[in-house]
Parts: sequence; C-alpha cells; structure tokens
Amino acid sequence: MARRVDGTSRMPAGLEERHRALAAELADIGFVAAGSVVSATTTCSTPGCRCRSDPARRHGPYWQWSRSVDGVRRTRRLSEPEARLLQEWIANRRRAEAILAELEELSAEALPSLPERH
Repeated sequence: MARRVDGTSRMPAGLEERHRALAAELADIGFVAAGSVVSATTTCSTPGCRCRSDPARRHGPYWQWSRSVDGVRRTRRLSEPEARLLQEWIANRRRAEAILAELEELSAEALPSLPERH
C-alpha cells in the first residue's frame, strides 16, 4: 500500500481494509489447477454385454482431467479421489482469478486518491 512520508496511508480506509481482506483470502487459496474434470460411462463392443442393453449399467464412471499446455490439449485419466482433488483445485483457481479481478477494480478506485506526479 502506498504510504506518505509520515507513514500514514494515502488510501481511504474502506479501500485499504478491503485490500487487506482480499489479500488474506488470496493467501489462503491453496493449490490451483487449470482445465476441467469430467466423468463418463462407456458402452463396449462385446456382444451380449450388459452395457448394451441397459444404459444404467454402462462401464465406468471413468474420470478425465483436460487442460491446455502450450496450446496443446492434454488429457489424463484419474481415480475418483484424484478427480475430487482436482475439482477443488480448479475451483480454487477460479476463486483466485475472481479475487485478482476484485483487486484490479479496487486499484482503479484507489488511483484517484494518489497525489499527481509533476
């Protein structure tokens, strides 16, 4: 936060308090991941298999994590515990991005309170 020579803040109190709250929330986010996690069931090609006659008895669920790495789509099969963990990390990333957007808006609000440079 910008400070005056006497050590006091140049920002209105409400903005500084909101900044501190957002920074604390961001610090507690934890691990983050990009991409999406999906669950799918499949029908096999074995004649007479239960999956062909009853959609409720398809094989699976199979969990997959997809993300883009250097412009290339990467997909990985996951166990159910891995899928749950990655879903949490993806939600953490979305929350971190929302917090950063709020910090940007807050910064734009704070800018007029800074002294002009000559």
